[in-house]
Parts: sequence; structure tokens; C-alpha cells
Amino acid sequence: MAAYLRSLKWFHIPVGVGLGYLCYQQFRHTREREQRKLVTEDPAELVAKDWQVHFLTYLPTRLFSRLWGRMSDLKLPAWFRKPLFGLYVSVYKCNMDEAEIGELRSYQSINSFFTRRLKSGARPVSEEHELVSPCDGRLLHCGVVDESGHLEQVKGITYPLGEFIGPMEPRLLPNHSDSNSQKKRLHYCVLYLAPGDYHHFHSPADVKFLERRHFPGHLLSVSPPIARFVQGLFTLNERVVLLGQWEHGFFCYAAVGAYNVGSVHLPFDQDLITNTRTDYQQGDFIRSSYTTPQRFQDTHQMRIGKPVCRAKGDHVGWFSLGSTIILIFTAPDNFEFTAHSGDKLLVGQPLGRLTSADESRS
Repeated sequence: MAAYLRSLKWFHIPVGVGLGYLCYQQFRHTREREQRKLVTEDPAELVAKDWQVHFLTYLPTRLFSRLWGRMSDLKLPAWFRKPLFGLYVSVYKCNMDEAEIGELRSYQSINSFFTRRLKSGARPVSEEHELVSPCDGRLLHCGVVDESGHLEQVKGITYPLGEFIGPMEPRLLPNHSDSNSQKKRLHYCVLYLAPGDYHHFHSPADVKFLERRHFPGHLLSVSPPIARFVQGLFTLNERVVLLGQWEHGFFCYAAVGAYNVGSVHLPFDQDLITNTRTDYQQGDFIRSSYTTPQRFQDTHQMRIGKPVCRAKGDHVGWFSLGSTIILIFTAPDNFEFTAHSGDKLLVGQPLGRLTSADESRS
């Protein structure tokens, strides 16, 4: 052994290379440790402390998101567009073959590329299922709102429905029965749109929207790692909540903003302006009834007082970048989700259906 050690030849390496290697090893060790914690520890033990959440909410995420919004609308020089968007397409695996405009140089700004539309027929809508995916994204969670009115954010961590959509009416409570005495339950699902996904969202069923609630709020990241860390994340962030009805009763469609995604656009609601310099307290919201005639701000147009109806698959709106869609709805006892947590879904793909009596017994 001693002879072997004497035979070794030592050589010098740059200090930067050595430090970089040490930093990489430390990063790898920390990442593996945190991944083990997520698998083996109680999720409740991983939740941020109150002071940590307060610290996050004091970060100027709304200001940075507004600045990013202005930058993303700037016209880019033609020579720079293909290298920039090409890199983005490569990193996030965007399928430009299905885009309405496939030529990268045709997108004059970052925002026009992020909000690109798809070719007609690129997203066929399932006719066999009562509920389809409203967006391209990953299904994070789905299930039934519990008897205390809480939704699951991640496994073992919940948040109150009332804090998310505002005051509830008795018909929103779980196990509500309609006039035919058919027992119903309140279901929910959460879909996360990644930065490379198609950023428009559509109607998951035939829905009639009666009211919009705009909750000014923070703009924290809604990525799955942050969702595991910040309890009540969706109740903290800015969001647009559409309340209405579908064939089985109550239906809620919520578009949740996120860091650098302060803008939520609804083409049928010109009065909606998100991520503004507004003073607000947690839980404040701006209510707008679609059934009451009213004048749009800064225009001479009037909103006709009637519900906003969208058929299954119809366009509803878009984000300026990826974010989160949450559906909350009543459905009969024989409703079941056909997709599972972790599934990657496209607009129009099956999400849930009503089962037959034979299927329910089996």
C-alpha cells in the first residue's frame, strides 16, 4: 500500500474547478436529503412556519410581475426572436407543430409567444365524459371536499373552501341534495400549467357563469414544491373565481395567479384588470355579477345582464404564463374522476364521468 501511494502522481487543478466540484457535491447531497424527507416525513412537518410565510408575502412579487409583464410586451428585434424562442422550445419541450403560428420569428414579443394559440382541431374534446380537462397541465389533486369544507392542497395539508372562493351558500356544502332528493357531493380538482404548456384555458363542461369574484392577493410561485411548503397557498395568491352552474348544480372555475403570472384575461369580461397597484387585505374581493347590466370601466359599452354560457371545450381565457386552474363542483354520488394525480392532461381529454349502477356496485 505504501509503495502504491508513493507511485501516485499529484497534479494541480484550478481553484475554481475544485470549489465548483465541492458545491456540486453539496447541492446533490442536499437535494437527495430533501427528496428523502418528502417521501418519509409527515407532510405537515414540512410546512413553512408563520414567520416564513409572512416573509414570503412581503417580497415585492407583484411589482416584479408587473415589470415582467411590461418587459414581455416589448417588441423584440427580428434577429433575436428565433434564438430566444428556440431555446425556450428546447428547454420546455413545446410542440410548435400544433401552434397556429409555427414560425418563431413571427412572434414579436415574449408575451405573444407565451399566449400563442393552437391550430383548429389540435385539442379534440371527449364527448363520452361529463367533465374534461380545461387546460394543458398536470393533475395535482382531485377528490371530494371534506365535511368541514376543506380541500387538499398536498397530501395531509388542507385549506378552507370559504377562504378560497369567499362566502358560501348552503347549496355549496358537501352532501347537498337537489329537489329530486338525489344525493350530491362537492368535488374538486387542481391542474398545474407549466411554463411550456399551452396557456389558454377552456370550459370543462357546459357551464353557465353567473358571477365573477376577483381576489387581489400575493403572487407567490404555485409550483408543486412551493405548494408543499406554503399551507393555504391558493388562498394567499391573486385569483379570479367564476361562480355558476352546470347540469348537476354548483360550479366554480378558478384561475390562480402566480409569480410573473399576475395577468388573467377573460375576453368576455372587459372590466377585469388583475395585478394592479391595489391596497387590499387578505380575503378582500371584487364582485361582478354577469346577470346585472353594468357599464365597463373607461368605455361606453354596456354589459348585457345575462349569464356567460360556455359549452364544453369553449375558450374561457388565458394566463400570461403557466399557473393553476382549480375546479370545484357538485356532482352525484356516482361521479368519479377518470384521471389520477400526476397525470399529464390536454384540453378536452377525459377528466370525470358518471358511472352506471352496475359499475358503481362493482
